[in-house]
Amino acid sequence: MRLPKGGPKDLNWLGLAAGPLLILLPFLGAWWSLRVGTGAVDLSLSPFSFRLVALDQTVSSTLVRFVCLGASLTLVVSGILLVLASLYPKRWWSWRLLKFGATKLLWMWIGFLVLLLALSLLGNFAAGRVSGLRGFSLPYLSGSSTAVLEVDDVTVTLPLRMSLGWPFFFALVPAVLGVLARLYHRRLSPLEE
Repeated sequence: MRLPKGGPKDLNWLGLAAGPLLILLPFLGAWWSLRVGTGAVDLSLSPFSFRLVALDQTVSSTLVRFVCLGASLTLVVSGILLVLASLYPKRWWSWRLLKFGATKLLWMWIGFLVLLLALSLLGNFAAGRVSGLRGFSLPYLSGSSTAVLEVDDVTVTLPLRMSLGWPFFFALVPAVLGVLARLYHRRLSPLEE
């Protein structure tokens, strides 16, 4: 296959920028992390990876590993299809490939954000039900808090820290570029629904 005859003006440059970033994103690391105490619990999470260490013991799940692998493969394939659709925008199959590849990351990002907010709400609701826990609330998405648990004559203080990693914010770049590529692609090729 050769490049389009029209030259650079017939390429979807937004899709060509988003595609390689989509391929790279699953390998950049955790989007969100949680640390309880001084190493009591460490959790690192993204749609592509899950790492939980509790009391120096790694906790793993085959199901979660395969779900993360599926999300990684989906994003890599989306990036490849987005690049192909952007290189050949006038081909009959171009719109279908672009439609598949352009918005996958945006929906992953939104779903991840909703999941984190739901977990924070649920954690705050559950913390309010524990009688010995006073003055504790989980931060929403990012921040720190301290839980003080009093049982009989014993007081336990647990510092908690949540943070969003740079890959979470970096993911917005290819997500927005993918949506813009889909909108721009309509100028380059006839729509096929």
